[in-house]
Amino acid sequence: MSITDLLKEGFQRYGDSPTVKHYTDWGVFKDVFEKLANGELGLERKILVEASGGVRIEGRGDISLYEQNSNLSKYHMILSSEAIVAGFHGGKGFINVKPVAEAGVNIGNLIARIDSPGTLVLKVVNNVSNGLLLLGLNINVADNVDASIVVDVEEAPGSASSINFRVGTGRGSISNLVFLVSPGRMMRMEGSIKPGDDSLVLARLTGVLNEDSRIDAVVDGLIDGLNATLNLYSTLYLSKHSTGSVRGRGTISSKASDARLVYGFESILEEEAVAYMQPFLEVNSNRVLEARHYARNYLVTVDKLFYLATRGLSFSEAKNTVLTGLLTSLMQGELRSYCYGEIKRRMRSLPED
Repeated sequence: MSITDLLKEGFQRYGDSPTVKHYTDWGVFKDVFEKLANGELGLERKILVEASGGVRIEGRGDISLYEQNSNLSKYHMILSSEAIVAGFHGGKGFINVKPVAEAGVNIGNLIARIDSPGTLVLKVVNNVSNGLLLLGLNINVADNVDASIVVDVEEAPGSASSINFRVGTGRGSISNLVFLVSPGRMMRMEGSIKPGDDSLVLARLTGVLNEDSRIDAVVDGLIDGLNATLNLYSTLYLSKHSTGSVRGRGTISSKASDARLVYGFESILEEEAVAYMQPFLEVNSNRVLEARHYARNYLVTVDKLFYLATRGLSFSEAKNTVLTGLLTSLMQGELRSYCYGEIKRRMRSLPED
């Protein structure tokens, strides 16, 4: 199989609806891979990783991104399965990830092992202007650990990426996880979350999309143990001409007992923005305490901001205040403080109405 065929195969799920295929611009990836196959772009099989605070770089290992018998293409791991291993040992920790080159295809993997309570910020900056960033992430939370985790991905307007991730938590753990994203011209995210027995995972996909940016996110969840809870919420703000597609399958296996599973997707749309949301639940056990899903859209209109505007704020300030509050709802503590500051900064950089 040629490198072009190998890479192109993995981005589109077999059976995707015509709606997804219409709104997701796979031409971005096709152009990059054709140039890669023709020798017009280079391939870098490493990323730059810096750690500080309670994080230590602990060596290298092999990443695992797919469940056994998965029918998804393994293009990512075929290109490179070697990963940098970082250990988080409590308190506050920071991991900064950057591509090696500002052009071509940059591919790299990171395994984050969390063995103590605290807050971890994993910041990914993608400034590849003529190419693509392929990033694989494993996040593993140990037994009985209470952790807050932010995966913050910020892209330059002309950049594109494909991010594959897998999150697993141990028995008795409590995990608050936020994927905070600001896509460039095209961001592809696909991954899975699996809580351990007697554990709670509160996960959020929170996005601020600039004009003409696009994201296609697929987040699957699996509960197959005892007394596990997974609540997955997605809230995207889509400015003019941007496109967001968010899908996910939450599965409760026949082995699960006392399971709780919630999938809730929301989009906040400006004029001429497009959102496609499809939460799906598969329940194979009758020992379920809660299983529900929903999807809804909100439109940003002047009348909704009029009250704040009459209290001395400009319409721009009123909009940023309301949107930042909506995008950080359900967040608490240091996790909310970090996300609130980052979202407010990004909202200020958006074009004025």
